Amino acid sequence: MNIDLELFKIIYLLFNCDYDFSKEEEKIMNNFKSKLTEDEKSQLEEVLVLLDKIIDNGFESIQNEVVQLASDLKSELDDDLKSSYLNLIDVMIKADGIEHPNEAILKQEISNIW
Repeated sequence: MNIDLELFKIIYLLFNCDYDFSKEEEKIMNNFKSKLTEDEKSQLEEVLVLLDKIIDNGFESIQNEVVQLASDLKSELDDDLKSSYLNLIDVMIKADGIEHPNEAILKQEISNIW
């Protein structure tokens, strides 16, 4: 399992669950992408196509995917990393100055799993 790529998927879905991808969110995503390895970047196009299909299917599909990703990552992360990533998620969803109800739901789902 590629932890960074799985976390990228969660962040991408979080940023798109309110169907309003702000400039601040775009900057953060671009920064996150720049830190991926070349191998991870090579998988990105295929990953984005899959994630965009999930987004197109609505919030329930996004929620189901985020729950699955968080569940898959649960055993891969120690408690310190889980805490760090939860803090990162919190900062990221507030990047545009607004915590959308869908973002809050997903953050809570992740927190409950981890």
